[in-house]
Amino acid sequence: MAAFTGKINQQWDLVYVKDWKGEPGDGEWNRDFGMKVNRHFHVVSRLGSGRYIDFLSRELLIKTQNGRKTQRWYFHQPSRTIRGATTNQSWEIKGRNDKGYILHYYSTNSDWYQIFKYNNGYFTNSKGKVVSIKDRKDREAQPVHVLNRLGGGNKS
Repeated sequence: MAAFTGKINQQWDLVYVKDWKGEPGDGEWNRDFGMKVNRHFHVVSRLGSGRYIDFLSRELLIKTQNGRKTQRWYFHQPSRTIRGATTNQSWEIKGRNDKGYILHYYSTNSDWYQIFKYNNGYFTNSKGKVVSIKDRKDREAQPVHVLNRLGGGNKS
């Protein structure tokens, strides 16, 4: 028989029915994820050129702003994922290479490798992964990767 441990798996919050506001609707903030629901946005690099996250084939990369819908994203409330405006598919950590994990978009399944929160300028997930530009290179079509978050920022 299990015992009381006082750990998080045994802790709960109460939300009284009259106090529950329900899920955020279109255009409302999802405070837990740091994004508005179903509102298109651009993800702009803070590196010098301010390139936008875009995609080529399925891989995410940074490109100069061009007005195309491939540079538009939105937060999808039911799946808790960031989706492409043209594809309605979600960001996803694909696989590992020598510099981290490749970020692409794919069919939504709402698993940990597709769920990112936006907070203080970072996109992070529950496993401590953070969205980053490969090799910190501010150049056209530079891949977007996912790395382990180290302290206050990325070292890769």
